[in-house]
Amino acid sequence: MELSLEDDIIPHLYVDDLMVLCRPDQVNRVVFDVERFARDNQMELNYGKGKTELINPTKETIYCDVRSVDEYEYLGVTIRVGRGGKLEATFAHAGRRAM
Repeated sequence: MELSLEDDIIPHLYVDDLMVLCRPDQVNRVVFDVERFARDNQMELNYGKGKTELINPTKETIYCDVRSVDEYEYLGVTIRVGRGGKLEATFAHAGRRAM
């Protein structure tokens, strides 16, 4: 099983969790590729609240069926849009900066 994405797209996979970092103009293609990969491998994406979400730190409009949020917790790290549109991360339950 291989998820093939463009060279400048960075996927992070841990067991059944996937986080993908990409530019706004790549979002729809990434969603399509991940959905196809899941379908080809008899899996499905969970689009429920808190399961599959998009964080967009830019002012660019992204037209996508994935729910857009300002904050998301991934593997114990809370990722949020901070001042100036920069992504910030803290350990979810400790209040310490992760990066």
